[in-house]
Amino acid sequence: MKKLALLAILMLIVSTAFAADYRVGDGNGTPWSNSDRDTYTCDDGTGTNGLYQDNLTVYGNAFDVGAGGQLTTLEFVHHAWQELHGPYDYKVFVYAEDDCTVLYEIGPLQAADAYDTYETETVDMTSYGIVVAGNVVVGIQALSLSPFGYYHPTVAFEELPLDGCMRQVDIGTSSGCSTPSDSGDFAIRITVEPTTAAAPFNFSAVKALY
Repeated sequence: MKKLALLAILMLIVSTAFAADYRVGDGNGTPWSNSDRDTYTCDDGTGTNGLYQDNLTVYGNAFDVGAGGQLTTLEFVHHAWQELHGPYDYKVFVYAEDDCTVLYEIGPLQAADAYDTYETETVDMTSYGIVVAGNVVVGIQALSLSPFGYYHPTVAFEELPLDGCMRQVDIGTSSGCSTPSDSGDFAIRITVEPTTAAAPFNFSAVKALY
């Protein structure tokens, strides 16, 4: 269910841009290359709405990261629609999209206050050693309960264009990584740095020394 309250309608005119060096609106699985890293995004950089979130659902996007590498940065936009002041606790989940098995569960982490504004979180994921490849789902589980019975941080999504990346996962069920019918692509982005395997040791070169 969408948060189309009066405040949300007024906020439709507010552009919530990510960092300027991120490409936007390029669709699922089409990375923008910056040196040795790839940034994956489905949204156009503007969060316009949100869902009434519970704490038993993970909300995220599906990404095709190809050969993949290490997930180094996560960015997402959230808004509290004057329901709850932050900071807000949350977890990050990474799933294999084909069978929706959990690959990584990180947290709890904390997101900044977004009581009456859109807030962009930039999370350094380097220390968690997350290695991804192929089709994955990266999402947020909100853990902070508001007096209205909904959980935050509420991840914003865009209404249009709709690339179809959005996914939701019901924790503890076998429903898989489903596509929500009442949201657009979530304002979630990931940066993946290709990992370089160590070159095999050349024993013949050693023998030549003796």
